[in-house]
Amino acid sequence: MAYQNDIPQANDELATSQDDLLNNFAAIDTFVNVNHVGFNGADQGKHAQITFPLGPLAGQPFTYAVGEIGLQSLNQLPTSVPDIWMSRGASTAFPITGAAISNPGWSYLPSGVLLKWGTVAVPSGGSYAIVFPVAATNPVYANAIVAFLTNYTNITSYVVSLTTTTLTINTSGAGTVGYLVIGA
Repeated sequence: MAYQNDIPQANDELATSQDDLLNNFAAIDTFVNVNHVGFNGADQGKHAQITFPLGPLAGQPFTYAVGEIGLQSLNQLPTSVPDIWMSRGASTAFPITGAAISNPGWSYLPSGVLLKWGTVAVPSGGSYAIVFPVAATNPVYANAIVAFLTNYTNITSYVVSLTTTTLTINTSGAGTVGYLVIGA
């Protein structure tokens, strides 16, 4: 039987409402035991796990009042896999999980900072555009590139331009260039 919020009534007798009361206690126990340590356990009141239902619509996070912190599950590109998003008060939500551990790859840190990395082989000197697998939503804060040795010859490389979606580099010769970009 489902929980009944209107029992007992003032004129109810225990003998006739006892089953309803016991059903309510069973419903409360079931509710409390979802994702929690048992009601009568030594760690009562603690969460055994937290399950986040998927947010209302992909890309449309819940809103929270100033002074509140909210966590929610949203599907977002590029993975379309539920990730945990955080909102601090009335601020815009940002992802605190999500990653593609690959080359090229990316990962969100719990602060909302986005790391992007990878290597690219350049066949000769010149300018090369590297398009990131995931775009940052805010300006990029820092970048680093490293040119690796090829045939025991040093090559030099430097950043020509950097946007939220693309890193353009210039190299002095053929080789492999590694990059790390920090943004949000």
